[in-house]
Amino acid sequence: MQKQNKNKKSKAVVKPTNPKCAIGIKKVSMSCLSSQSVALMAQAMVVEQVRLQEIDVYVVEQINAALAHLMSFWEGFDDEWKIPHLARAMARIIILRAAELDGTLEDDRKITDDEGVHIAGLNSKAANIIEKLPDCVDPFTEKPVGTLGFKVVIKLDTCTPFDVLPWRVVLEMALGMMEGGRKYGRHNYRAIGVRASVYYDATMRHLADYLAGKNIDHESGLSHLTKALSSSQVLLDSMIMGNWVDDRPLRIE
Repeated sequence: MQKQNKNKKSKAVVKPTNPKCAIGIKKVSMSCLSSQSVALMAQAMVVEQVRLQEIDVYVVEQINAALAHLMSFWEGFDDEWKIPHLARAMARIIILRAAELDGTLEDDRKITDDEGVHIAGLNSKAANIIEKLPDCVDPFTEKPVGTLGFKVVIKLDTCTPFDVLPWRVVLEMALGMMEGGRKYGRHNYRAIGVRASVYYDATMRHLADYLAGKNIDHESGLSHLTKALSSSQVLLDSMIMGNWVDDRPLRIE
């Protein structure tokens, strides 16, 4: 048997000169965000800031505005500014979170001690209903009720007003998207599409929790406002891509 040469040098492990080139760097991944969604949010911020210049930011007012836009989206109403109601709801949540981070937010929520307990109880009852009753399906296709949604047209150009966005909040939203990407796969919603009701419900639940005084989502450690933005961004991106299932209620003209 041939003896190994003890003088033979082992190959040194070559490390990247720039640590940022290494895979798995532990920082917020901005690539988890949808560029088109961020552009739409910037346009929506311009519209909302026109009406909010030099006005103190109150929690209830911003939540009410966000809910109004979300419900307008759900009912299929057109927006006077030709910007999706979903994007305008996100702009209101961004304004709220930015003021919270800046320490300028006027917190006028009416919080009771049993509010969170009551919501948790309702979620438990909802879980029981879901376990007992299957989701409604179309008897002809055997698929969940809904149709392929319309496509939102968005153009990225040098005139997009990205500077109006509070980037601390955008980074938080990227962190929320990064969390979802680690759990389900990055941008998996583009590959498989989404149902409007799933992400609409998630957004509404996070806003309800925040309004009830529960600032932080315990599962992720992020603000409920950040989680609401992340849920909305998934749905908004799917609307832009045209691969969402529109299972909103039938609108009667």
